This record gives sequence, C-alpha cells and structure tokens, in this order.
Amino acid sequence: MNPISQIDGSLIESICTKFIHKNNELCFRIMIYCKDHNIPGYMLEYNDYKSYRKNHNLVIQSMQQKNKLKNNFIPLKMGA
Repeated sequence: MNPISQIDGSLIESICTKFIHKNNELCFRIMIYCKDHNIPGYMLEYNDYKSYRKNHNLVIQSMQQKNKLKNNFIPLKMGA
C-alpha cells in the first residue's frame, strides 16, 4: 500500500508510540489504529523528539475533535 495524505480523526480508535533504533539513532514511531478493522492502521516516524511530540499532540487533538489530519501516513502491514 502507498502512503496516504489524510486521516479522519473520527476513524482513529487508538494510538501508541514505539521507540526504535534505526541506523544507530533513536526513532519515534506513532502507530495509529483505525476503528475499521479491515484497515490495519498507519504510522508516522520521526528522528527527533520535538517533531514527534508536535505530531503526537496533533493526532490526539484530531481524535478528540474528530478533525481530518494531514500528514504522510505510512500504512501498517497486517499483524503489526
């Protein structure tokens, strides 16, 4: 699946953060899970904490206000 540019906040069921090491750097991965269980979910990945935190807050805000959220969302593979 190709990245998508927008998610409707009302479709987000939950989010979590994974901290991973990639190329000897700490990366922050926001995992977004949808209410529609036919869609495995999406992720956003950041190399710096400031960008991660800003976008994490935007995802939370979008969930709460049920707004559309624009970003470069990478689809998760089934079972992720």
